[in-house]
Amino acid sequence: MSEAQIARATRADRTTVAGWLERREAPDGLHAKRLTELVAFVQEMARNVRGDALAGWLDGTVDFLGGANPLDEIADGRYKQMIDFALGLSYGVFT
Repeated sequence: MSEAQIARATRADRTTVAGWLERREAPDGLHAKRLTELVAFVQEMARNVRGDALAGWLDGTVDFLGGANPLDEIADGRYKQMIDFALGLSYGVFT
């Protein structure tokens, strides 16, 4: 994932994300929550969509999500719907 994608999903600015990645600072509060959700979602999605295809998918719109963008959905607090989507892909059952 790119810094821009992480920033989009956490609503942090790119310099803040760079600080996290360089271990100069740690996320806290809502940023930490969104980052944790993003990691869990991406890990689950990586079971179904590989490498660059996953990064590209995260930047697009998803018909099944009503044309929404997965990163924006996480940023807007809809992690549960997103992880349910990912688990449905992984296990063939949508909850």
